[in-house]
Amino acid sequence: MFQEDRKTDEAIAKNFSSVVDSMADRRVLWRLFLIGILANSLIWMAVLLMPEMVYKGFNLISVVSDKLGKALLGIPLFFTAFTVYALFRFKFPDIEEQKLESEMMSTFVYQANSAKRFWIWISSITFGIINTALLVVADLYLQ
Repeated sequence: MFQEDRKTDEAIAKNFSSVVDSMADRRVLWRLFLIGILANSLIWMAVLLMPEMVYKGFNLISVVSDKLGKALLGIPLFFTAFTVYALFRFKFPDIEEQKLESEMMSTFVYQANSAKRFWIWISSITFGIINTALLVVADLYLQ
């Protein structure tokens, strides 16, 4: 049982590291950034052009399953957080690098990168929450 959990954890870590490595490629990063922008734009257009339909659809889904309604709110949060994270990856392409050199200041550099990485993730999630809250407020106001 524990052996299977360890194998699963290793597979997840391997997949995560391959995604992080692929985000170091600027072409892949541009594609992912454009997908995030396009998805956010489509969500905002739906809310601005059809606020009643969006409200009724969300209400219907929430009545059927509360968890599904909350997961639906997670979609714009995810796309916004992901897009902001991609922007930060353009600015700091080596932010996810975990290699420690044997230099004298390597632990200091690692700690500084860890703090920077923490604030990048916090900022990305904060922008996602703000965008989702603005979408909800806009839908309720226009509806």
